[in-house]
Amino acid sequence: MIGLKINCSNWLHVTMNRIIKIFFTVLIFVFFAVDCDAYIDDLYDLIVDEGETVYLSGHHTYRDTVEIRGTVIISVAEEKLELETSSIFIGPMGSINGDGKGYMGGPGGGGYPGPYGPFTYCDCGRVSGGCGYGGYGGNGCCCFTDGVAAFFNPGGGGRTYGTSWFPTIDMGSCGGGGAIILRASGDFILQGSLTVNGVTPRSSGGGVLIIANDVIIMGNISANGVDGNSVYEGRDGGGGGGRIKIFYKNSYSKLGGGYAVSGGSGGYLRLGCYGDSATEGTITIMDLDDIWPPTYTPTPTPTGTWYSPTPTLTPTSTLTSTNTFSPTITFTPTLTGTPTPTPTPGGEGTLKWAVIIGRIGSSSPALGYDGTIYIGSIDHKLYAIDPRGFIKWEFETFGQIDRGSPAVASDGTIYIGSRDGNLYAINPDGSEKWHFTISSGLSGSAAIGKDGTIYFGTGFSGFPSSYGCLYALNPDGTEKWRFESDCDFESPASIGRDGTIYVNCVDKLFSFNPDGTKNWEFYASYMHTNPAISSDGTIFITTYVNKCYSLFPDGSENWNKSIYRVYSSSPAITKDGTIYFGSLASSAYRIFYALNSDGSLKWEYHFLHNIYSSPLIGADGVIYIGVYNSVWALNPDGMLRWGYDCGISYLQSPVLAPDGTLYICADDGKLFAIYTSSPGLSNSPWPMLSHDAQHTGRYADSVYPLIPTVNKIALLVAIFLFVVGSTICLYIFKFAERAK
Repeated sequence: MIGLKINCSNWLHVTMNRIIKIFFTVLIFVFFAVDCDAYIDDLYDLIVDEGETVYLSGHHTYRDTVEIRGTVIISVAEEKLELETSSIFIGPMGSINGDGKGYMGGPGGGGYPGPYGPFTYCDCGRVSGGCGYGGYGGNGCCCFTDGVAAFFNPGGGGRTYGTSWFPTIDMGSCGGGGAIILRASGDFILQGSLTVNGVTPRSSGGGVLIIANDVIIMGNISANGVDGNSVYEGRDGGGGGGRIKIFYKNSYSKLGGGYAVSGGSGGYLRLGCYGDSATEGTITIMDLDDIWPPTYTPTPTPTGTWYSPTPTLTPTSTLTSTNTFSPTITFTPTLTGTPTPTPTPGGEGTLKWAVIIGRIGSSSPALGYDGTIYIGSIDHKLYAIDPRGFIKWEFETFGQIDRGSPAVASDGTIYIGSRDGNLYAINPDGSEKWHFTISSGLSGSAAIGKDGTIYFGTGFSGFPSSYGCLYALNPDGTEKWRFESDCDFESPASIGRDGTIYVNCVDKLFSFNPDGTKNWEFYASYMHTNPAISSDGTIFITTYVNKCYSLFPDGSENWNKSIYRVYSSSPAITKDGTIYFGSLASSAYRIFYALNSDGSLKWEYHFLHNIYSSPLIGADGVIYIGVYNSVWALNPDGMLRWGYDCGISYLQSPVLAPDGTLYICADDGKLFAIYTSSPGLSNSPWPMLSHDAQHTGRYADSVYPLIPTVNKIALLVAIFLFVVGSTICLYIFKFAERAK
């Protein structure tokens, strides 16, 4: 070995270069080829030259600018057009036309009796009230009897919906105007026109929403309703005006042009018989910083008691509108201070995306461990949608999936029941794993035990079954045990920390051991909700007959609280033991409750619509709830944080992804993804319907079970160590070879 010369510097240099190239190649592959979630914008620019016509619908994001000197027409009815970019310019000859692109029916449909009924049939045939949106539709139906004018059975004018003060927009009803949403982080300049007028008789105007840093208006915006028909011896009411909303961050200037949101006139025949004219819509021009809150002035707190002060609501900006400023909520907690302002566009409380699937019954979305969203529909299908809003696959059954929500097991298997009498187990790729057939319809969702046992109930009314039944199945689909009862197991089961199963059967709450033996039953009328379980094993259940019950694990009553009736809003529990749920009508308001763990009232929040949705608690304590057609976020102290108007009736219960995206479905078949501030679900005892985003219905110390996943950083470290280790071994081998 003495005198041996080994010159390996060149070889080492080449080897290290290879190591660096391999490492960065793997880095690029891992972060971009594997699980790539990159979103690609439509184009850098949207340029429509004079004389050109472009048909667009849906949401489009452009990186630099939108310049419209020609014509843009909304291409699909019942679908909003949303353009988002840095700057928007609509030239003198430019226009965006959404006339007649609103709802064919819609939430503002007129009818009889009053503003909420269907069409009425008079002697003169079918006549109806006008349809509403920003303004009320006019009453209709004037009939003749023996040649003498007689007013009876008036078709009630359609109601208004949405708000005049919040930065969301909707479409008109009954063939009304569509919806145009224009968002610019810089300038918005309008020299041409934006039109969302109704087209068919008695239809309402649509909506225009402009959000920009600086707004300059020199053109025209119109969202007019349409006159009612005059049919034989009958007159329809006119259609209500729409809504125009302009929100600016820095400046607003109106240098010309005008706004129009007029209501249509009622149909007219002879002898003075005519339908009523509709009311005008609303025009809102507001600084984004002043959207919310109004001034909140509480009454001094009495010593030692809880109370509900009546706040004074005063707008904090000038609101140019035909309607008086009137938020659709009433706040009543025992608090002082100022609510958190509504965030600017692109932040929490704004739309990420929306996708149309089949019509939804009362099914709520569930999340897979890879972020896939699963939702059942009335069109017999289970849909799988990726986090970007694209449909991955559809699984079709032979019956409606309109009652239960999907449940996802730790291996990714999805369980869903159908009205065809089967519980299906579906693989993550959309293929069927197995199905279990029963003699009656499935009532609610499945729950999944720690050992993988699947629990689900049957006996939903309308099926030929003389009894309800709770089934327990093994993960391979074989029956483990069943329990038969003389009532329907309508709601999903809840599973305690020790494996005890709690499930209501309308008028009874049952407790079962994992082997199927019954522990006890508790009698209470009309229970339709999912029991919630606290960290000490206490069970909470709400009823339709004005009671909230707290039960000890042995089935004895801890306390009961008189409340307004609850139908399907299941309780959620925070880390400190606060219980949240919503109620139905209580005279003028519908109350969202926050109860202390001892049953005393902590605070309450008043809404104008029934609350069917179950609340969800984010990791930062924010509470999310669907109320009619809007999603609301409340702070833990009961103050309003934000609201998002989905423009569709009856939202189901939400689910929250770890990245803070809130998913919620509307019964007309739209799935909405909304940005929030919450970094995932609260790690509280029972933060949402069926406990977690997978709807397992099982109490766990963490809402995020330990599922084998690939950690990108750990993978990179392992690959780097492998490459370096292999290179060192190769170097030693070559050194030894040369030494020989």
